[in-house]
Amino acid sequence: MPSETLTSVRETRLRNSLTPPVVAFLAAAVGYTCLAVVLTWPLVLRINTAVLHDPVDPLMSAWILWWNAHHVPFVGDWWNGLQFYPAADTLALSDHRVGLSLMASPIVWLGGSPILAYNIVLLLTFVLSALGAHALAFVLTRRHAAGIIAGLSFGFCPYRIAQIPHLEILASYWMPIALLALHRYIATDRANWLVVFALALWLQALSCSYYLFFFSVILLLWVVWFVRPREWRRLRAIGLAWAIGVLAILPVLLQYRAILQRLGLSRGIDEIEFFSADITAVWRVAPSLAFWRTLPSPIRPEGELFPGAVILVVIVVALLQTTNIKAPTRTPWRPRQLLFGCAAVAAIVAMSAVVFGPWRIGWNNVTLLSVTKPEKPLSVALACLTLGVLSGPRFVAAFRARSIFAFYLTAALVAWALSWGPSPRFLDRIALYKAPYAWLMILPGFHDGLRVPARFAMVMMLMLAVAGALGLMRLLEHLPRHRFLRWTAIVAVGIVADGWMSGMPFAAPPIPWSAPPGTDLRQISAVLELPLGDIGKDTAAFYRSMNHGRPVVNGLSGYFPPHYPVLQLALEEHDERALEMLAARGPLLVVIDRRSDSEATWTSYLSRFAGATSVGSTDDRIFFLVPRTPRSAEPELGSKLEIRRVSANTGQIGTPDMLDDDVSTQWSTDVPQNGGEEVTIELREHRCIAAVKLSMGTHNLEFPRDLVVEALADDNTWHAAWHGRTAGLTTKAALADPRETPLMILIEPVQTDAIRLRQVGRDGTWRWSIAEMSLVECRL
Repeated sequence: MPSETLTSVRETRLRNSLTPPVVAFLAAAVGYTCLAVVLTWPLVLRINTAVLHDPVDPLMSAWILWWNAHHVPFVGDWWNGLQFYPAADTLALSDHRVGLSLMASPIVWLGGSPILAYNIVLLLTFVLSALGAHALAFVLTRRHAAGIIAGLSFGFCPYRIAQIPHLEILASYWMPIALLALHRYIATDRANWLVVFALALWLQALSCSYYLFFFSVILLLWVVWFVRPREWRRLRAIGLAWAIGVLAILPVLLQYRAILQRLGLSRGIDEIEFFSADITAVWRVAPSLAFWRTLPSPIRPEGELFPGAVILVVIVVALLQTTNIKAPTRTPWRPRQLLFGCAAVAAIVAMSAVVFGPWRIGWNNVTLLSVTKPEKPLSVALACLTLGVLSGPRFVAAFRARSIFAFYLTAALVAWALSWGPSPRFLDRIALYKAPYAWLMILPGFHDGLRVPARFAMVMMLMLAVAGALGLMRLLEHLPRHRFLRWTAIVAVGIVADGWMSGMPFAAPPIPWSAPPGTDLRQISAVLELPLGDIGKDTAAFYRSMNHGRPVVNGLSGYFPPHYPVLQLALEEHDERALEMLAARGPLLVVIDRRSDSEATWTSYLSRFAGATSVGSTDDRIFFLVPRTPRSAEPELGSKLEIRRVSANTGQIGTPDMLDDDVSTQWSTDVPQNGGEEVTIELREHRCIAAVKLSMGTHNLEFPRDLVVEALADDNTWHAAWHGRTAGLTTKAALADPRETPLMILIEPVQTDAIRLRQVGRDGTWRWSIAEMSLVECRL
């Protein structure tokens, strides 16, 4: 037979052997669907009327899916949303979930409610994640038994139950498809698999932005493991496909970044560390799991990373039974012995710091060795131990053989280590110094855009699911068929039991209200529901915008716009300037919750506001209509005056920061505002002053609660030029320029060479800060 014909026959056999039977996958899909329905029972009976877990994140996701169904994503008004009025581009404050809308939008278009669309997508995340892992394991082993183990381990793992309110985190099903495509490309060299890879990577990024960054780390590890440096053609092809998948989403990421930079929003290191997983988090379980009660509730948010006991046992047993991989050449022992010895010494040094406290060794006031905290020597110990293991003959042989089991186990450990964040903690105490995630924070996106390193756990779950499936097949491969099936069934049941859920609460969507008779909502610029700032009430308020169709002042998102917390304080202080600002673009409908207004303070506030009228009430709500605020003419101001000196009676070290033209530096009081803080500004000569400008940068909650502006008269006495609360003015400033928050105080024009600012209010939490200040001359 000609060689061409033999090659064709081999390719056909290979293709047929790796092509999954349609019937088998349909059966798996039906099985996973039934399991998802039973697991979440009785959700299917309330699929149009309730959501699982809580009425906050699920309702936000339902609203976003509804919004995506009625607008073209990433274009025009889609960015503005309906919440946080009058702020713009509020859709950039949360993950967009556009990839999930590929399933949700048709449901909404066909007349389904947003709750129905949300719940169907929620169930499908279980099914599709299981199918994706099933397909990946099947391609690697050519056995559906392995697919079932991987599918159950990934699609129904305990961590997924812990994340059930976060729909976008559950949408992890494109990751296994991307890995499947890469494995098939290596096996066949067919470019169509690279197309599948790029498409899966793009769709995964559209479904959850976190995974574009987190999964890319594992993809890089995959390339290092399975593609040798000399295989330039494959490296170029995979790199090109990867670049295409990333470039397809890059314009959206750049738009997000531009909006967040304009708003002065980013994730600080404290926030990133707060949302990192404790090292012990793998033994912390969601309260709703039926059969597991391990360690107490998580130390930190999203700190329930338990992957399931059965899959871990399978992996450990398979690892212990791995004896068929031998090193082709003996690795020298001495370097590894030195590494393990260094690890032991560093560990002992770390323990000494724990037991005896800080210590030092020195001579003639010269410190030769000192240890103050255990995390640095522990980091050295872990690094040496890791290098020792990686240089061992078994690992080296596995790497050279491109062992699939070893790769997925290694990748799981890497993802787990990255979930610890930049400063790993053990039982909430710093355990390591400069962890691997800290290195990732050098890269764009990681250093200021991703808040929750703990979500690396979902990537870890996928790696463990595949490693567990491969390990089980290795353990059972020599058993007779009936024993093979029996043990596979036992493991499958155990995996399902690990993630079985009981007692998950249901939450009903908020009840919509009807506009009072005679109120035309089309003439209303926005709706404000009071009180503002309660997370549950704010979620209900902006969710109801689907019913009345008007922008709402309330809102919920991953980020809060800079003006929002200031607006909350302004309204709590009943600052009329806050209502004036909200009604500047058109009439405002204010809805007061009677249950939260037992003393009628909100009703009294609205009744006192000029022009506001009560337009109706129900048993649980009162409606007020605030007319459009007349736009007052802005006074013409002169130029900025040269300041000779600034002094303060507190926080003295920071006073030069008020004049350095840098809003990232600021002067601050030593303690929270107590009513006795003063700042004095001296000019070089007498000038006519019309305004004082105080910029707070991104520290806009540190505005002066009650400010008196005084001018120095010729008789050396201070005379008040302005007095008032500044929350409303600060809200307006944060909306106008959120990066600077330029609080402009217009005073009665006065001739003077010194101005004194006296803060006479009280706030037990926030200090008074000034990033930049200036005095503005009267217009000549």
